[in-house]
Amino acid sequence: MNQFMIVGGGISGLIAAHILKDLGVDFAGLEPSGDLAMHFPLSTVNVFQEQTLDALSSILSEQAWVRDDVAPSFRAKGNWVPAGPTDNPESENYWLHSPRWAMAADNLESIRSLSTIIAPSFHCHKKVAKLDIAGKTIHCTDESTFSYEKIVWCLPLQELALVSGNQLAAIAKPLRTLAKPESGFMLEFKCRRFDAPSSLIVFKFRFKSNHLEAIATISPADDQGILVQWMVWLPESISESHEEVAKCVKSFRRELAKEFDFFSESHEASRFIFIPAITGASAITHETLHLFNDLIYFGPEIHLPSSTSQARYLDRLAANVPFLRETLRTESISNTL
Repeated sequence: MNQFMIVGGGISGLIAAHILKDLGVDFAGLEPSGDLAMHFPLSTVNVFQEQTLDALSSILSEQAWVRDDVAPSFRAKGNWVPAGPTDNPESENYWLHSPRWAMAADNLESIRSLSTIIAPSFHCHKKVAKLDIAGKTIHCTDESTFSYEKIVWCLPLQELALVSGNQLAAIAKPLRTLAKPESGFMLEFKCRRFDAPSSLIVFKFRFKSNHLEAIATISPADDQGILVQWMVWLPESISESHEEVAKCVKSFRRELAKEFDFFSESHEASRFIFIPAITGASAITHETLHLFNDLIYFGPEIHLPSSTSQARYLDRLAANVPFLRETLRTESISNTL
């Protein structure tokens, strides 16, 4: 039996694992996909709270951050104009605020180094089918089971509600107020050049009857090229169909080639990641990270009263790091008494 079980190997799970490793506490992790932190690039395009850097410094101690005060730019019909708030949801407008801080190098490599250290403790391709809180047992879809003393849940809260049934009746009402996480995809390009007046750009395009918005972060790549990471939010009518997602990505690539005449000749490599749940746009307010006895949640979907109410995504996650560290320290001590 593991003293702690971490469910979810994204950035939340890696931070929890890093803290437990620092505390010298036994733990194991479960990740539904085959790759730890595979969704992290979307979550870390930019951060907007300076205290986020302090909270993450103990986790990513070697990572440098660059402050950018230049307003985002909007691309339309071959022209650049300053980008302000749009009529899109606040979850998308959040990325258009200034100032913002971005990682100084390819963000994925920083997280890769962290995940490499933690990887031996994680079991990949383990999707939770049922969580027996009273029995302290996790049942996975492949019929494997894991016992634990305490659990740190690092996946969307709606997934927790789904696999735990009525065992979380005490917080069922606030969970119902939590907006369903949005879906989207990231399309990453390495280019020899990408001419833009800002490191953050907005580009609107149309796919069938849908008016979509893409937001890109532009940063230097390790090999002297330019790294361009596009983030696109998708409505359910697209995200629920793999075929529609593929068509949307293909259409988006065509629109990029038409809008940026230098794109095709300078484009060197690309990478696509589909994000089934972009958590952090909304959150429930809870007094602690404890949801039920030995069940702890860590992620951007809980807002603690002492945290800034404006924070979202990685900023809100980082605001919860000190509380997670203290919670895990206290819980690990109580287990030894």
